[in-house]
Amino acid sequence: MHSEHLPDEPRRFASLQALGIIDTAPEESFDELVACAAQLTGCPIAAICLIDDRRQWFKAVVGMAPVVLPREQTFCAHTILGTDVMEVPDARLDTRFVSHPGVTGEPHVRLFAGMPLCARGGVVGSLVVIDVVPRSLEPDQREALRRLAKVALGLMRGLERLTSLEQERARLLDFARASGDWMWETDEHLRYTWVSGAFEAVTGMPPVSLIGQTIADSPLLGALRGARGPGGG
Repeated sequence: MHSEHLPDEPRRFASLQALGIIDTAPEESFDELVACAAQLTGCPIAAICLIDDRRQWFKAVVGMAPVVLPREQTFCAHTILGTDVMEVPDARLDTRFVSHPGVTGEPHVRLFAGMPLCARGGVVGSLVVIDVVPRSLEPDQREALRRLAKVALGLMRGLERLTSLEQERARLLDFARASGDWMWETDEHLRYTWVSGAFEAVTGMPPVSLIGQTIADSPLLGALRGARGPGGG
């Protein structure tokens, strides 16, 4: 089975890499989304498929095992070539998929419908639904797939932002360890929620002793002018 590549494949792959989602752990929000896609379209199988340079990987799937497949053996590799729902009413009658192992064997794909997922200017994968009987989606089911694809993209962008924040936090922790200064984070009430390990080296007190205290109640800040904290200024 042959699959084509997009003309701007490097940009597409860069978009996928920037999301930082490939090979991440399952997450309830994505699992619930594919369950909704299956329910709204009346399909027993639904998934969020991502395509990198050589394989298809499932971020979430319901109704079948999350099997990693070579890119050239996937429906999704064809879906990402378009901009709207790709629908195959009966895969046995489509020359692209008639010999596909998922058509000739489990899960016996008949109806396939996939909506491309475009993030950061590149199509990174698709939200797909599959039925084991030949049929077409109803117009409202097709529209539901489009809308849920937008939700999936929102979840991906949220995960990207979270990853970026975690990376920034890691850089700050590296800086704190390298500089020897102690650092801290506070909540909206200026109560300490985290204090770096260097605090004990400077003061002789365990960091946990500050947790829950407010900056105003701490006499240490006035004495330790060299300290810097992401939450404390």
